[in-house]
Amino acid sequence: MSDLLSPSMPPEMAPLLGNEEFLWAGKPKEGLMFRKSDWLAIPVSLVFLGMALRPYWDARGRTMNPVEMAALAIFATLGVYLLVGRFFIDAYVRRDMVYALTTHRALIIGGFFSRKVLSIDLRTLQQTALTQRRDGLGTITFGPDGGLNSLLAGGFWIGGVWIDLMGWLRQKPQDGRPGHFDRDEDPPPPEPARFEAIPDAAMVMAKIQQAQAALAAPPEAPNAGSPGITPAWQLPR
Repeated sequence: MSDLLSPSMPPEMAPLLGNEEFLWAGKPKEGLMFRKSDWLAIPVSLVFLGMALRPYWDARGRTMNPVEMAALAIFATLGVYLLVGRFFIDAYVRRDMVYALTTHRALIIGGFFSRKVLSIDLRTLQQTALTQRRDGLGTITFGPDGGLNSLLAGGFWIGGVWIDLMGWLRQKPQDGRPGHFDRDEDPPPPEPARFEAIPDAAMVMAKIQQAQAALAAPPEAPNAGSPGITPAWQLPR
């Protein structure tokens, strides 16, 4: 557990603290990781890859033009990424990712090409959810449930790629062009930020709730008996 939970402050945190107090830092589980969403994502990826490879099979015996081959190669590459490659990219990103908690913010530090800092203000955060895994690790989700919102929007996220399953239902017929349709380009719901696959997730969740309670509490009124403050009944008349 010691390699997953670091009691010390990461060096990236020092310039970010300001007047905040450091509470906790940790890392997600390393290596390849299978999520519940993959029970749906893997079959969809297989279908997508099959659709991308089908034109190659249909085109056997004839020469494909370069533009057609390039387009199919892009779709086939995307299909391989969704099916297999995303697991390795995800493991690579998590290897150097750091989670941190202060008295005012939750911070996620990491990235694929460069180190980025995602800051979540605990004062405006309205919803958090804790999910425990069988292996003892847990995930804290900040904001609405991304899986539910995605399904309501008619799709889901796979490896950072939005799969729009119900987009065809939102097609609108073009005026004056029978058989032609325009897509309703509503933006997909954002992926929620998470402290994913961390040990002692319940303890971290309790720290978040305590920090939020402290931020929401009204400031304490000065005590009349505090040093340096003379009570009214002791003032000279």
